[in-house]
Amino acid sequence: MEVTFNVFFLLIVAIAVAGMVLSHRIKDGVVVKFGLILISVGLMGAAGMLSDHRTDFLSALNLIACGVAVCIAGAWLRGLLTRGKCRRLSDWVDHGPVDTAR
Repeated sequence: MEVTFNVFFLLIVAIAVAGMVLSHRIKDGVVVKFGLILISVGLMGAAGMLSDHRTDFLSALNLIACGVAVCIAGAWLRGLLTRGKCRRLSDWVDHGPVDTAR
């Protein structure tokens, strides 16, 4: 029962991260998307290993750790390239076309 819950939770988080990668509303850049892909693949690998009752999670944990490092580096690089223009959470999200006909 415990293994099933852990596998289910890992798959839900992996699907959520994959949804962030595929979303067109999140303006995160190529580097951060690559990091999110690494995290998602690592979580799916950990879920697969856990469902097979294997205990060698080192490769999956390395993928997740590399993905987090790439995401941090991508966010830092974006902050350097935009020179502080991304201060709010709304700077990372595309809100669609603005209606100026009011």
